[in-house]
Amino acid sequence: MINILIGSIAFALIAIYDWAQMRKYTWLKPLFFISGAVFYIGFTGVISTPVDINLAYWVTLGGYICFFIFTLLLIYSILVEISIHSYLNRDNEHILVETGTYALSRHPGVLWFFGAAVSMIALHPSYLTVLAAIIWTTLDVLLVWIEDRYIFPKSIPGYEKYKTTVPFLLPDKKSIRHCLKTLKPKPLSTCKLSKTMCPSHRETPETRNRQTTSMEENIR
Repeated sequence: MINILIGSIAFALIAIYDWAQMRKYTWLKPLFFISGAVFYIGFTGVISTPVDINLAYWVTLGGYICFFIFTLLLIYSILVEISIHSYLNRDNEHILVETGTYALSRHPGVLWFFGAAVSMIALHPSYLTVLAAIIWTTLDVLLVWIEDRYIFPKSIPGYEKYKTTVPFLLPDKKSIRHCLKTLKPKPLSTCKLSKTMCPSHRETPETRNRQTTSMEENIR
């Protein structure tokens, strides 16, 4: 039971991290990674307990496969799509992402976490694992509800409009189509880096000459 409590503390740390982002307390940014480490400790403790529910071999095998898939999706949505940019943001503000899995749902991480929690029961069938999955999933839903209602509208520009176009948790047909469409890589012309950083926008002597010639022709 202590391991479930340790894992639960991670959700409280994430809530504090979100509050710190809203208040611009940059010194609390490491809480995001600390929460991940704390949850990992609780998770490994839970799946280290004895198995006391008998399941078929193919169910356990399927649990391992599904857990791996949902974990990759969770890492992609939370780390790749948002948190690396948010963590490195000098203005200490959340960044609104409306494409990819965040076109599918405003909180796709909850979907992947739920899938991983169910898979955890299959790969390590025990009553403690079932209890951990229920408690952690409930805390995850509660966390995103707080974020969606009280934190993100104040810390993410444009979030209120985003709420009107993308479902809270469960995807619909429109959000699924938009997700699949925006998962495609964007061309270099849409690069948002500054002109001094992006090679496609970097000014060269040739481009300066072309701009000068164009200006002279316009004057004539």
